[in-house]
Amino acid sequence: MAIAPDGQYAYVTNYLSGSVSVIDGVESTTSSVSASTLSVGSDPYGVAITPNGAYAYVSNRASNTMDVIEGAETASPTLSPSSLAVGSYPTGVGMAEPVLPTLDVTPATLKAATVGTSYAATLTASGGKSPYKWSISSGSLPAGLVLSSAGVISGKPTKAGTSSFTVKVSDSSSPALSVTKRYSLTVS
Repeated sequence: MAIAPDGQYAYVTNYLSGSVSVIDGVESTTSSVSASTLSVGSDPYGVAITPNGAYAYVSNRASNTMDVIEGAETASPTLSPSSLAVGSYPTGVGMAEPVLPTLDVTPATLKAATVGTSYAATLTASGGKSPYKWSISSGSLPAGLVLSSAGVISGKPTKAGTSSFTVKVSDSSSPALSVTKRYSLTVS
């Protein structure tokens, strides 16, 4: 058995019937769980789903093949038209641990601000999955400035000095990736 990364679908091999049951609604707290069946090779034994949920791979022990199911995280997965020939009696399928993307934050430093003058600086994230959500995780911005959840620091500073703070950005993947970056902002 394998569960899709979104937790919505489970794939169960039916060894003697040459099929895979796709169970929809695995994480459901209601009775809206349903199942469909896809015919695969003889004696399906192992199943694995890619980390992004795009494909499920089924090893078929008696036919020495592997079937590929496209759209493992969809309500209508489809079986690829041809099986892949593999060695004798395949009994399992494994997936390598995925290399997770990292988030990078720019700019490296923030431009200085002036008391009573409008200020705006845009923080940018790259990597991961947009949209991104920004927040202050420690310290504070200079008085009169705010950080929007979209990563824009704006406002009119009201007091001279240097403020040090750490921003946190999280992407919209599940689970979310996040990273922090320390900044100093001088107001003259």
